[in-house]
Amino acid sequence: EFRRKPSRKVKAYATLQRPLPFEVLDLLSAAAENARNGRQTVYLSSSGAACGSSAWVEACRVLESLGGAQTTRGSFHFDYPPFEVLRSVILSGCVPDQKAFQFYPTPETLAEQLVEALEVQDDDTLLEPSAGQGGIACRLPKEQTTCVELSALNCQVLRAKGFTVIEGDFLQWSDQAFLEGKRFSKVAMNPPFSEGRAVAHLEAAARLVSPNGRLVAILPGSMRNADLLPGFKARWSSPIEGAFAGTGVTVAILIADRIAQN
Repeated sequence: EFRRKPSRKVKAYATLQRPLPFEVLDLLSAAAENARNGRQTVYLSSSGAACGSSAWVEACRVLESLGGAQTTRGSFHFDYPPFEVLRSVILSGCVPDQKAFQFYPTPETLAEQLVEALEVQDDDTLLEPSAGQGGIACRLPKEQTTCVELSALNCQVLRAKGFTVIEGDFLQWSDQAFLEGKRFSKVAMNPPFSEGRAVAHLEAAARLVSPNGRLVAILPGSMRNADLLPGFKARWSSPIEGAFAGTGVTVAILIADRIAQN
């Protein structure tokens, strides 16, 4: 009875940055001036030399990746003040590599299903691991929600939106949080899928769910109906195809309730 299960070794994953061409940074620098003093709309140059060029198209992609919604050609509106985030991109000259960070924003319809299944109450403590830019968290009460996110840039976005944010690798943070006795009554997550990360993140999050608490997760469709979480009562959604544009991935939503021990 004196044996202890060996601690889980957390694999390190490369967190690469993607450098941006100088022409793109110049366009972003000019656009960032629109965002001073808390303004939330950014305009890209519409001069004949810039509009429609490869640099202009890439600058549009960057603004969209930071949460900007294009309202008219070259005009992007953000749901947070983006000046400090844009300044970080310009100073570093880079944006996070999507594949390395496994940042695939949760589509609105999936996020809504996830939050509906969570059944949030006024006294819940909420956690979103690998929160990205808050695609799920933005539908949760901010004062009850803790976000954990690896990308420093995405953390800036989350803070600008008013969330409580812990910057770091969720797998490493969860080990320390578990030892410190941190628990959450509800967890909502869209974990990274590659190289077995979905299971690792799921197990790490499940340890932080309090008795009678609930975990709701978007997982690869291949995992549907698998017995993944001992001590939880689980049910699954039907397979959901084509939810993540451009990936061809089929997913399913897991709803797991922790069974309280007598």
